[in-house]
Order: sequence, then C-alpha cells, then structure tokens
Amino acid sequence: MIRERDGHKDDIQDKELEILNIERNIQDVSVQKEDFELAHNNKKADLNREKDMFDFKIKNTESVYNRSLEDAKTKLKHFESVEKAKTDTLNELIKGVDSSLERFNKLQK
Repeated sequence: MIRERDGHKDDIQDKELEILNIERNIQDVSVQKEDFELAHNNKKADLNREKDMFDFKIKNTESVYNRSLEDAKTKLKHFESVEKAKTDTLNELIKGVDSSLERFNKLQK
C-alpha cells in the first residue's frame, strides 16, 4: 500500500509531464505558423519586386520600340518624298535624252 501511495506521485508527475509536452507541441505549432507566415510574406514581397522589375524593363523596351517605330515612319516619309523627286528627275532626264536622240536622228537624215 505504501508503494501504491507513493506511486501516485509518480503518476501525477507523468500526467503533468504529458500535459507539459502537449503544451510545448501547441507552442511549436504556433511558432511554425509564424515562421510559415513570415516565409510566405517574404515570398510575396520577392514576387512583387520581380513584377516591378519586369514592368520597368517592359516599359523601357516599349518606349525603345515606340521611338524606333517613330523613326522608321519618318524615314519612310522622307524616302517617299525623295523617291518621287528622283522619279520626276529621271523622267525629265529620259525626256531630254529622247529629244536629243530625236534631234540627232533628224540631223542624220
């Protein structure tokens, strides 16, 4: 009976230790939740930074293409205006050569 009486103290300590372990496990779960939340927030911040960098690069690329397009349109307009003048000049030269050839032909006859 004495052993049984003294053994109750051990049983109580075992039960208290079991409760303490469960409480520690609950605390560990809370810490794991906080760690996960922190890691999750860090990943979201990283993704936001990546998106901002991508948007910045795309914006710069878009402006470069817009300038290139504007330059190409200007070159086309200039080419079209010069091409018309060249065509007109060549037509005049051809007419001049034709009339010279006709005069030369008349002189030979």
